[in-house]
Amino acid sequence: MNEQACLRIETLIQAQAMRLGAPDLGESSIYSDERSVDGVRRRLRPRERLIRRLEALERHILLLHRGVYDEAMAKIRGMLEVGGHEVEAVNMPSTAIAVLPSATAEGIVEFDLADLPDLSEPLRRIRELRGRILEDNDAGLG
Repeated sequence: MNEQACLRIETLIQAQAMRLGAPDLGESSIYSDERSVDGVRRRLRPRERLIRRLEALERHILLLHRGVYDEAMAKIRGMLEVGGHEVEAVNMPSTAIAVLPSATAEGIVEFDLADLPDLSEPLRRIRELRGRILEDNDAGLG
């Protein structure tokens, strides 16, 4: 994948991030290398910026993905099993409610994590695209 293709994909991701209400996906750490020896931040190449942006997008989507909730609830239920027997249903959590400060008004926002959408397909596509870009890079293409 050449640099122009990386720039086009990065632009599409930026637009999607704004639609998702996730402008933090455009934060400056995506654009520069914080690990420079002399302390000077250097602009990353388009391919490296795209990889970072895809990683940030994946983290954001994981926050909204029903699968993460399902895995967490399965772990909780597994930890509540005693001697191979399930704890009484009364003590078994059936859901999880997120309580967050409101970003647009005073007060809080509550929502049931069980109502989150299954975002397996977008996650699979992001991971596949990132893998292909990394393979191209490893092969010295583009």
